[in-house]
Amino acid sequence: MAVGDTVSAIYAVATTFQPAAGVQILFTQFLVTGAWFLDGNGDVATLGAAFLFPENNTAYGQNIRSYKYQPKIFTNNSSYYRFFFSSGLGGFTGIQTQ
Repeated sequence: MAVGDTVSAIYAVATTFQPAAGVQILFTQFLVTGAWFLDGNGDVATLGAAFLFPENNTAYGQNIRSYKYQPKIFTNNSSYYRFFFSSGLGGFTGIQTQ
């Protein structure tokens, strides 16, 4: 991968996304089909408390929906994130910036 490449993933199980050393990713969009959440690890540890929730986290249908607010979040090898859920699929798109 190189700077400017797009990055995306869809998860069906809880997953920690931690880029390799020296790589930085800018998350640009988060999408969910159920109750997926995001918490911080490493330098941005939220101690298991989610800080990003879907717009309607009580409607567990299979329609893809985005988060109400779409923060642009940088992640690297020391400031990374865990995607966790109680149902459905979750994922992200982003761009490699370093």
